[in-house]
Amino acid sequence: MPLRFNKDHYIKARIVLLFLMLGICGISISGCCCANSKVETTENLIGKTGVETTENLISEIEVEIRENFIPKAELLGYDDNIEPFSFVVISDPHSSESVRKGYEKFGTARDKFKLCLEEINKMKKNDGPEFILITGDIHLWAIKDIISDFDLPVHVVAGNHEKKEHRKELRDFFPNDFKKNGAESDYYSFLHNNVRFIGICDAAPSEHVGHLSSETIRPFGQSEWLEAELKKEEKAKVIFGHVPPEPNGEDKNMWLSRNDSLFFNDLIERTRPAMMFFGHQHIPKKLKVSGCDMYVVRSSSWNFHDLPIGFMFVSFQKKGVLIKEIIFK
Repeated sequence: MPLRFNKDHYIKARIVLLFLMLGICGISISGCCCANSKVETTENLIGKTGVETTENLISEIEVEIRENFIPKAELLGYDDNIEPFSFVVISDPHSSESVRKGYEKFGTARDKFKLCLEEINKMKKNDGPEFILITGDIHLWAIKDIISDFDLPVHVVAGNHEKKEHRKELRDFFPNDFKKNGAESDYYSFLHNNVRFIGICDAAPSEHVGHLSSETIRPFGQSEWLEAELKKEEKAKVIFGHVPPEPNGEDKNMWLSRNDSLFFNDLIERTRPAMMFFGHQHIPKKLKVSGCDMYVVRSSSWNFHDLPIGFMFVSFQKKGVLIKEIIFK
C-alpha cells in the first residue's frame, strides 16, 4: 500500500531535518573551537618556556633606574687625577637555568642575560660602559656564543656553581685573564685607566660559605697575592668576587668564612681600596666593610623574595663615582 503524506507529516519531516542540520553544524563549530584553543595554548606554552621570548616580551618589561652619587671624599681610596670611565657589573646570571616561577615573562636565564646586554647596547650611545664584570655563577657553557658576539670586553670570576671543569672552561675562554705571573690562576688583576681591578676567587664548588684558600682554588697563596695587589702603586683599586666578606667578621652562611672575613676586613682597612662588588646572595645590598663601600649586586636571573632582576652601572668620574641600578620589572 503506497505511503501518503499529509500536512502534519510534512511539518514533522522539516523539524527532523532542521535538527539534523543543527547537529552537523554544532560538530563543525565545536571542532573549530577546539582547534583554536589548542593553538592559543601552544602559544602560551612557548612564552612560558622562554624559547627566544625576549623580543616578544620586551614591550611588557619596564626598566627602572636608581641613581646614587658617592663624592670622592666619602670613598676610602680614590685618584684625584682619574680619567673618567664606566663599566657594568652583572651578578649570578645562572645562564643555563630554565624559566623560574615569578619571572616567567622574562623567559629563561639566557633570555635574561640577553636582556641585560640589550640594555647595555642602549647605554653605549651615550658615554656607555667600556667593559663588563660578572661576579660568578655564570654557567658559561650556555652563553659562550652571546659573549663572543658582544663587542665589549668581559671579565669574570668563578662562583660556587663553577665546578673544576667549569673553572678550566673560564680560564680557556678568557685567556687574557686568569693569570698570575704568567701561569694559569683562578684569580687575577687588570688595569683600566690606571685603576687596578682585582678579581678574587673565594667560592668553592657547591659550598655557600666562601674561602680564600681551598683545594679547588688554584694556585695556593691567594691571600698573600691579594695583599700584594692591594699594596701596588695605583691610588684607586676595585675588588670583585663572588662571596662577600661578613662586615663584622662573624660566622654566617652565604658569607666569607669567619677567619677569612677577619683577615679580609683588616686588609681593607690597611690598604684602602675604592670599592668592592660581589654577588652570591641574590639580594641587593650596600654595606660598609672597614670603611669601604661594598655592593652585593642583585642577580640578573632571580632574587630572593621575588625581588626584581637587573644589573649595575658604575661610572668613575673626577668628583666621585656614580652608581646606577638598572632594574627590570
